[in-house]
Amino acid sequence: MIAVTEDEISKAIALNPEDPQVLLLKCQIDYARGNRTEAFHQLSAIKQKFPFHRGINEEFDKWFTYNKSS
Repeated sequence: MIAVTEDEISKAIALNPEDPQVLLLKCQIDYARGNRTEAFHQLSAIKQKFPFHRGINEEFDKWFTYNKSS
């Protein structure tokens, strides 16, 4: 597992705010920190912006299935 600091995420977003991988990573970090509702809404917005991105679709399906069963 690779540890990424908040500063590194902020720099990555500043350099390329439209990078789907950076946006997805930010959502995953927010989700892991317990900000699940906010992270899910962010992920939904990213999914609409990048509807054919496999990683985003897989993550969305995983979260949606988990949240639906909870």
